[in-house]
Amino acid sequence: MSLSTLQPNALYIALFTRGYPNQPDDFHWALYLHHNAQKGGIKYHVRNRGAGWTVDHGSTKGILKEALLVGLVQIEVISDGEEGYVNGVFKSMDEKLNEGEITCRKWILRVVEKLMRSGKGEGEGDGVKILGCESIEGLEREVKDFGNT
Repeated sequence: MSLSTLQPNALYIALFTRGYPNQPDDFHWALYLHHNAQKGGIKYHVRNRGAGWTVDHGSTKGILKEALLVGLVQIEVISDGEEGYVNGVFKSMDEKLNEGEITCRKWILRVVEKLMRSGKGEGEGDGVKILGCESIEGLEREVKDFGNT
């Protein structure tokens, strides 16, 4: 698989094994917003380095070459002009990273849920949902099942 096989402007959940043997439902989670084969995309994730969680967002052309990558689950295609909005939603969660119980999975699901619930518009109810998932729980189960196969 190469970056050219990924859909431009697609948003993916990336799953990584945590070690061997891999335990069911136990993955490191990240988001990957793919631009195109030439530019790669942006990987959004959080890491626990012992003294709390830190953000680790950045551009990458090597998502498919990362060690321990299980795979990518496409969850949406971001419309032209919406990347700035999506990036803002992702980064809006950074300031509250260490408030309450958090894991990389919980952070991803909170960010995705915020996209599911939020709209982009002037007034309440005017927004266009970027993600059309039925439920965050259903998405979580589908992604875990993908990783377990």
